[in-house]
Amino acid sequence: MKKRFNMRAFTTFMMAWSFVFLFISGIVLFIAPSGRVANWSQWTFLGLDKDAWETVHVIWAIVFTIATVFHLKYNWAIFKSYFVNWAKEVKSVRLREVGVATILSIAIFIGAAVSFAPFAYIMNTSEYFKDVWEEKSPILQLEPDKMTLSELAEHFGVSETAINNYLKGQLGLEPMNATETLEDYKHRMEEEGYITDEEKMGTWDIYYALRDHFQSVESEGSEGTSVIKGQGYGRYTVSELAEKEGIDVDKAVENLQNYVGGTIDIDKDTRIRDIMDATGLDAESIISIMKTGKTE
Repeated sequence: MKKRFNMRAFTTFMMAWSFVFLFISGIVLFIAPSGRVANWSQWTFLGLDKDAWETVHVIWAIVFTIATVFHLKYNWAIFKSYFVNWAKEVKSVRLREVGVATILSIAIFIGAAVSFAPFAYIMNTSEYFKDVWEEKSPILQLEPDKMTLSELAEHFGVSETAINNYLKGQLGLEPMNATETLEDYKHRMEEEGYITDEEKMGTWDIYYALRDHFQSVESEGSEGTSVIKGQGYGRYTVSELAEKEGIDVDKAVENLQNYVGGTIDIDKDTRIRDIMDATGLDAESIISIMKTGKTE
């Protein structure tokens, strides 16, 4: 005869699994970077980002609570019998234990809430891990959320026009003002209705969209440090960039002038930034023109 599904055993195992997942997610969140670092560095653990781990922790806390309620329901007779018998046989020593446990629980709650020792030491350990993550995050040293339009253009090695063309044409946003930071720009787009709550587009989403579009992906430098392709080309002159790329300077100037026509007068001392702003070309295209007279 087939046995009936045992709800009592089921709730017991659900409580056990809930504890396991709460323990694992709790440890992960304890050592995880802060939200800002996690977002900017796109931090993940076992394929899940911090938001996902927080969701896992909360959901399993709810499951644990529900399983506990049902566990009490299915074992209520046992619990009731225990407490009734305990109440009949209660002695002063038992009252003392209940009192100590109650006072200790309240003390732990208050200590955790106001960060008294030793609870403060535990949270300081968590903060230590967060500081380590921040120090190891090269993207945070750049502080993209505080970059202005010109700084973003310099950073990606493209023109300001190219940045705004992408924001408007690909992301469906308005152009970025010259004086506002990327964070201010994101808030303005939210206020004007270009970014809705459903889209959940953060400052880091805009930055990474720009980065991916302009192929400024992170790579490993000679010392194992993170560098960004295309970063800083705008500060070079034509002669400096030609020397850096191994291109004949006179040929580079001739190719650029032929390509842009009368849009801008180019000589060996013309800044790449000026060419970008005048033509909307990015650094990669300018280098290609310098080499071959055309974009790839």
